[in-house]
Amino acid sequence: MSDERGWPQRSGYRRRTAQLVSALAVLGPVTWIVAPRNPADDGGPVEIPEHLEAHIETALIAAPTRSRAATAARWLTAGLPWPLAAGDWSAVVEALRHHRGLGHRFEVVWAMGVDPLLAIQQAGIDARVTVVDADLESLKLARRLAVGEPNLVRRTIARIDVSRWRRLERWAAEATNGFSVCNEDERRLLGGRAFVTPNSYASVDSDRQRTGEPSPATLLFIGSLGYEPNLDGLLWFADQVLPRIRRHDPSVSLRVVGSGLTDQHRLRSVDGIEVVGAVDDVGAELRRATGVVVPLRWGAGTRIKILEAFAHRVPVVSTSLGAEGLEVTSGRQLLLADDPEAFAEACSTVLAGGEAIAGVVDRAHETFASRYEEVAVSHRLVDRIRRLLDEGRPGHVAPAPFDTPGPGLQR
Repeated sequence: MSDERGWPQRSGYRRRTAQLVSALAVLGPVTWIVAPRNPADDGGPVEIPEHLEAHIETALIAAPTRSRAATAARWLTAGLPWPLAAGDWSAVVEALRHHRGLGHRFEVVWAMGVDPLLAIQQAGIDARVTVVDADLESLKLARRLAVGEPNLVRRTIARIDVSRWRRLERWAAEATNGFSVCNEDERRLLGGRAFVTPNSYASVDSDRQRTGEPSPATLLFIGSLGYEPNLDGLLWFADQVLPRIRRHDPSVSLRVVGSGLTDQHRLRSVDGIEVVGAVDDVGAELRRATGVVVPLRWGAGTRIKILEAFAHRVPVVSTSLGAEGLEVTSGRQLLLADDPEAFAEACSTVLAGGEAIAGVVDRAHETFASRYEEVAVSHRLVDRIRRLLDEGRPGHVAPAPFDTPGPGLQR
């Protein structure tokens, strides 16, 4: 179960979802429940690649967002973090109960997030193996607070939600057969049954990799701008980094690829920035770019956008946090910088090119091919699921630890 589609693969979350669904389909027939929270979801059929259609049955059941007032009331009384208090999963829970009523039993239940896991728990779904796959939201939120949240109400909610997320994450790690995370640092934080499922990216045909000279002085930012860490990082780059670069070379421009930016957003009128929006072929954008920037200041997990650039042989400049969890070193597979001046200098180094940057690109592609290539990662994941099945303990997911009895997800 996921709260987002997997195809088309327009975001890192969709790519990870698609990777996990595809791996499960290797083991047997899959029932995939997609419960989108995004109000922009058109409700159309869930897309699946043709070679998987015979193996995957889909159901689209919306989990709409409650009003702000209703969310605040649930947040105050149910002990849930704000994003979970906002979701109305009642239709999903009823659908799961229907499956249970029909006598359907599952060998593996894979929940893409704590909110789907809560719905599974409330519906009383049995499985030999239950796994939750998620970023550590407690870590992400704590880092958001460290960067600074000027709004007093949001800051207060966030401080409370850090502890609520930590409690839920500990519960999820103990109540299931495994908590799948993106990187080793998060696995160590969780302990218990946590394990690493690396993000991955498909190999790119050589004729679709960048060849020859890209467009001069063009940097590229890729990411959904409905995701707060992406928008925060882009604003930081636009306000503090890009002006430093353009003082030395006014021809430098930044192309922003990704959905979620309103028509009135101030970034659309910044000199040197072209907001492209969502595109069907990110590869075309990568082939024309001199370098990719990943200026994230907070978040969790690992960035598929970095693996995407590695696969297409495009040099990357990232913050340390942006490259967190990947087995990379500054100066070998990419350039790392955390303050505006250093980030601008690193971008200028990439823009200048030369043999040193060519070597960085070659080593980045080697790292991608050996550690993060999609097929190899999927094989390792299938082996992991088989081991979990061998060790599986059937039964319900244990009740969640809330302060008040019976908060549920329905009312």
